[in-house]
Amino acid sequence: MMLKRSIVLNLCETKSMDLIAREHCVSPTSVARILRLTEDKRRKNYLPRILSIDEFKSVNTVDASMSVNLTDLEGGHIFLIS
Repeated sequence: MMLKRSIVLNLCETKSMDLIAREHCVSPTSVARILRLTEDKRRKNYLPRILSIDEFKSVNTVDASMSVNLTDLEGGHIFLIS
């Protein structure tokens, strides 16, 4: 459990998933899985009042060249990562 918490805290920083994986001696796939576990499982048929949109270049292991992170700024929850 301590490892997962440490990885989640590192995901909040400006670090690549590969670097986080190397620092914690896990695979990048494990880091991505832990990131998906942090996703808010509540209803998603609404938009938050304040929505942050962050586009970023995807890593080589992803089919798309760009990804997006949607965050509810008021609640501080990740709304969607794709």
